[in-house]
Amino acid sequence: MAQFVKKALFALLVAWPFVCANAQNAAAAFRTSHPELFAWKALSVSGGSKADSSAVRLLAYGGAGWYWHGGVDMSAYSRLGIDFAEATTAPLTLQVLYADTVRRAIVPAGTVGRFACPIGENLQDVYSINLISSVATTVHLGGINLLDGQGTVSAVRATVQPTTLVEPTLGTATRGDTSIDQLADTLTTAEARALYAFLVNEVWGKRVLSGCQAEWNYNTNDAATIYGLAGQHPAVNVFDFQHFDQPWIDYATDVAKRWHDAGGIVGFMWHVHLPSNAFAEKQTDWEGFYVPAAAGNQKPCHFSPRRAATQGTLENRIYRAKLDGVARLLLGYQSQGIPILFRPLHEASGGWFWWGSDDAVAQRLLWNYTQDYLHARGVHNLIWVWTSEVDDAAWYPGDRRVDIIGRDNYPRAAVPHDSQCDDFRRLTRAYPNKMVALSETNSVPSWESMSQSQAHWLYVAPWCGGSATDHGNNAPFWQGFFEQENVLTREKLRTIKTATEAVQTNAAHRPAF
Repeated sequence: MAQFVKKALFALLVAWPFVCANAQNAAAAFRTSHPELFAWKALSVSGGSKADSSAVRLLAYGGAGWYWHGGVDMSAYSRLGIDFAEATTAPLTLQVLYADTVRRAIVPAGTVGRFACPIGENLQDVYSINLISSVATTVHLGGINLLDGQGTVSAVRATVQPTTLVEPTLGTATRGDTSIDQLADTLTTAEARALYAFLVNEVWGKRVLSGCQAEWNYNTNDAATIYGLAGQHPAVNVFDFQHFDQPWIDYATDVAKRWHDAGGIVGFMWHVHLPSNAFAEKQTDWEGFYVPAAAGNQKPCHFSPRRAATQGTLENRIYRAKLDGVARLLLGYQSQGIPILFRPLHEASGGWFWWGSDDAVAQRLLWNYTQDYLHARGVHNLIWVWTSEVDDAAWYPGDRRVDIIGRDNYPRAAVPHDSQCDDFRRLTRAYPNKMVALSETNSVPSWESMSQSQAHWLYVAPWCGGSATDHGNNAPFWQGFFEQENVLTREKLRTIKTATEAVQTNAAHRPAF
């Protein structure tokens, strides 16, 4: 196999395009004229062979499509030929995506043999080449050929079915337009609703949930450390999906279930690793979530949150594949009856993570896309926690998109265990219909400081990697903290749950009068 692609990335997708329900509606008209933004479906390969990996690297992300890239300068090429080994059974749209423009050509039903692809510019500027169909169809490809040079891709047979569309929406970042009883997901599971009702009615403003983080991924190491110091576990353990797709760890094991069954509350955050280089040749290059200015000695990530939320882009296909993997895990937890405090895309307005690297509008768009996509996949066991950096209301997705406000704060206070009441007051004023949690910190606020300042966070959770025992969070502190009646631990939650179940059982057997 001869020369092929240096930086160009070709994705061959067949998708179910959005059909406008009301042509008079401007938004629907836009969707009709730009189906590539809204209607993409993953390829599944039912036969054929892959190209020689020494000449062309074929990457598949969770079935999200094929990507080709190699090692030659593509700037000289301007024509591409798509060979149909068998006649097409339905009309197709051949679409070429650039960064800011789209070119299309209609492939009539019955097309067989060579079909010229409308490149227009050189192939180096192309993001993807896509086949779109309005009906389920099987496409038999004999090859993809550079007409100005040599080289083909081995035959593939791809079958694609229509799918439920997920449309990225922006909406209005309103505040104060919902009551505290309204959840972001109208289809929330009974378990998640019960947990949320408990937080609203039994915790918020009266008690505080003690919490901790997993050490970077899927474990209860810090919780075990705190138990060793104080004889009780924190009430909330926040896991991190950061490494969910790595071969050395299995998030499908029952770590979360064991925590839940023992009476604890399960939380998940997500440091979303995406390619530091979208054209990476090696798997080890596909790791990064800090923007270049904040990456330090870690691999930087150049991804755009706006493009990650725009269907049909390279970034969206990779991000969507990540979402698919997380959705499978969340559905597994859902089947086990586990409700989850879910805190994705945190600290966006800080500007150090890729998901906050564009602007407030792009981050809101990505939040909404993430939420809608998981809902479309059937995930409904989540209580959505959005993280504020304070004074960043423009980044807020809106009351109808958020259940709890989180705050990540690492004060350099001279007095340890301060309540951090200034941030608490600013956030409760800004979001009057939301509970507010100290989702990350260094020195855990004491119950006394929170009571004196009337800053009763929903939960407080020190960061991992030593914070659980540093910054004054020693054995005497944890012991005294857990001795407070209104500081809830996993063991106290278990007692409350057992007592509640006993009352419900007695009520069910009480004679009716």
